[in-house]
Amino acid sequence: MSGQPHLSIPPASNSLVDVLTVVTASLLICGQLIAQDGSQERIGQFVELDGQIGDRQVSLVRSHMLDLAERSRLEKKEAVLVIKLQPGSSTAGNVMDVTRVLTDSDTASVRTVAWIQDRVTGRHAVIALGCHDVVLAPEAALGDIGRGNALPSDEVEFVRQVMSRRRNPRITLPVAEAMMNPNQGLIRIRTSKSGEEAEHRFVSPEAARQLVADGEEIQQTEQIRAPGQSPAFTAEEALRLHFIVTRTAHSDDDIRRAWGLPVSAQRQRHDQHGQQKVAVIAVHEMITPVVSDFVIRETHKAVSDGANLIIYDIDSPGGFLLPSEDMATAIANLDPATVTTVAWVQQQAISGAALTALGCDQIVMTPDAKIGDIGVIVPGEDGAFDRAPEKLVSPLLLTMQTLAEKKDRPVGLLHAMVDRNLQVFGVTHRDTGRETYMTQYQIDEANGEWVRGNIVPESREEILLTLSGTRAHKLQIAEAPCDNEDQLRLRLGINKTDSLKPRAASWVDTLVFVLNSRVGAFMLISLAIICIYLEAHLPSGFFGICAAGLFALFFWSRYLGGTAGALELVMFLLGMGLLLLEIFVVPGFGVFGISGILLIIGSLVMASETFAGMSSGERFHETMRDLGTLAGSLVTVIAVASVLNYFLPSLPIMKHLILTPPGQITEDSPETLASSSGRSAAPVEPGDRGTAASMLRPVGKASFDENFLDVVSEGSFIEHGTEIEVVRVAGNRIIVRAVKDT
Repeated sequence: MSGQPHLSIPPASNSLVDVLTVVTASLLICGQLIAQDGSQERIGQFVELDGQIGDRQVSLVRSHMLDLAERSRLEKKEAVLVIKLQPGSSTAGNVMDVTRVLTDSDTASVRTVAWIQDRVTGRHAVIALGCHDVVLAPEAALGDIGRGNALPSDEVEFVRQVMSRRRNPRITLPVAEAMMNPNQGLIRIRTSKSGEEAEHRFVSPEAARQLVADGEEIQQTEQIRAPGQSPAFTAEEALRLHFIVTRTAHSDDDIRRAWGLPVSAQRQRHDQHGQQKVAVIAVHEMITPVVSDFVIRETHKAVSDGANLIIYDIDSPGGFLLPSEDMATAIANLDPATVTTVAWVQQQAISGAALTALGCDQIVMTPDAKIGDIGVIVPGEDGAFDRAPEKLVSPLLLTMQTLAEKKDRPVGLLHAMVDRNLQVFGVTHRDTGRETYMTQYQIDEANGEWVRGNIVPESREEILLTLSGTRAHKLQIAEAPCDNEDQLRLRLGINKTDSLKPRAASWVDTLVFVLNSRVGAFMLISLAIICIYLEAHLPSGFFGICAAGLFALFFWSRYLGGTAGALELVMFLLGMGLLLLEIFVVPGFGVFGISGILLIIGSLVMASETFAGMSSGERFHETMRDLGTLAGSLVTVIAVASVLNYFLPSLPIMKHLILTPPGQITEDSPETLASSSGRSAAPVEPGDRGTAASMLRPVGKASFDENFLDVVSEGSFIEHGTEIEVVRVAGNRIIVRAVKDT
């Protein structure tokens, strides 16, 4: 298996001492790797060096080494830097600079691993010689530093200085010298002196002859490289001969597991490929569709602006389920190769806020911050909140499992945040010693692979899992805690000059938030209906435009808020069309009018809520609240209309624009006016003629003798002053047409 050490036994020997030596060495290596597999107390970072190493990459390696050394000191943990070494041609100076950084005594606490997935020859191989461990992919090779030629003397001297520090005991000076000079052969010998154990050594042919001259007995000789052969060694050779490599691996995951590193170590800091660009998005309110839409919109905007590190500053008690899931999913689906997401929790991330944080690549908390308690609740019949039905909890558990697997967090712990009846136990892998946390069901499914330990105290029955920053780190949910922003900068490698000010909501976001509130909806609907009322009485067209604009603003804000779509808008326009058809075309008031009103009310209610994922009781509760908002708007309109009906005729300017008098005679009018219902003081009959007292488009005012009545044009608009005749009278509606000259 790729995740296990690849070891090989040397050729068979009749010597019991040889067998014991090999077995002892194998056990030591296995013990080291098992300890690495089981450790969860290391910190680390992967860094990739491409084919052309420059000053920027030298600085990057130095930055990582210093950062890991400081973190190791503060967190009291072992630190590991994994160098992903690619084939290439770099100058001797840059290669030496990188190697000096890796072997610097100031960062000696950081263990360095050279991870080679291809055939690395030339000067790049020197970097691997300066690391504590070398890991090769099965098809990889390392060596031939001079690429067929001997290295210059100054570079040879530098390599000898590196080898004198013996950072990797599996690479001796003779092996390095063979890599530097193809004319330098390499043999493996087995020597022993009287009373001493036999040992395997890699030496040059000249050194072997000198050993014989000094009286050492060489029991076995194996030629590894003859002079003139390519001094590049494959992974298969290294495993067979037990030199150069610590192990082989197939992927970054194998390396991470072997050295017990967190998943975050694989997410290479993006400043190694260019300048790190940071964006900070605040989540400080109750999570609603508007907040969710804002965060998702700002996230995509940050990515499009080139941000490769997004920090979500979370301090929220939670909110609605679906918006929280939408945020978590949108964040989790970002490509980790191009952007790293970090949840920074200084106070609390509860309920939906915790769900959002779990969608991030890393969670960094202060020691006393809180995260968890993602229980789903719904409003009950008595107004109190009840536990959600299983049909709402089950999909959330699946979402938690997806997030846990994607971000490499224990599934059982995330499930315990949702299900109060789950208990989680610490478990240890029976072979590797690796520790994690599982539910009893998961332990049983593993068929004895994991050994159960103590229960996690926070997962007791009837308690939704909630953790502090310290405990979240202990249980592999979050990274090591940071006390303040300065420590967060150090952890993430953010320059002190980079601003961490959260992206503030623009005036558009603020407007959308206000308009999506119930007060905002009440004001928009009320003002729109009042404008329609005014347009029906004043021949200006201005109030009609205002009404259309207010309704457009209502649906625009609801669309950006995530509660309205094309369906609601189509329903509203269709309802308005039916209502106008009933008023101006179809006599009486029947199917068209009622259908139009129902469609308009339905569209306004549907645009106010999503209703997705709600129980029937919750849907009814929200619907009643929205209908209450509409009812309040209508009551307000009636009250305002009554006031306008009384004061409009007395206003100096408005009284000359009124088409339909509000039910009383004005002071300067000699005529007796009809009521606003359109009924005349003297009834008219079909065939009666009069004059258009205003523009009929198609509703307007007409004069029949001394009576002024509301009329409706049968066809097109009729100009003011045109002679008209009554076509028919339907209830309180008088339909007229223009009289054409014969």
